Amino acid sequence: MKKVVITVQGRVQGVGFRYHTKLLADKVDVTGTVENQIDGSVLIKVSAPTDKTDSFIDSLEKNRPPFSRIDSIHIVENNDLPDFSSFKVIH
Repeated sequence: MKKVVITVQGRVQGVGFRYHTKLLADKVDVTGTVENQIDGSVLIKVSAPTDKTDSFIDSLEKNRPPFSRIDSIHIVENNDLPDFSSFKVIH
C-alpha cells in the first residue's frame, strides 16, 4: 500500500481540476480526497496499492483539463493517511 500527499500548483482552481482528478482516480481505482487550498494549489491524498498510486500520478501529470496549467507537482509519502473507502472531492 502506498499513501501519498500530492500538491499541484499552477492554474488548477476554477478549471475543473478537482472533478477531472476524481475521474482519473475512479478510472485507476485509487481512494482518497482532492481539495482546493487557500494558496491556489490543489491538495490530493491517495491511498492505494503501489502500482495503482504510481499509475494515478502518471495520469495526473499527463492528462489535465484543457484550461488548466500544472507548474509543479510535489509528492510526499505519508503512511499516517487513513485507508479511504472511496475518492471524494472536498468542497
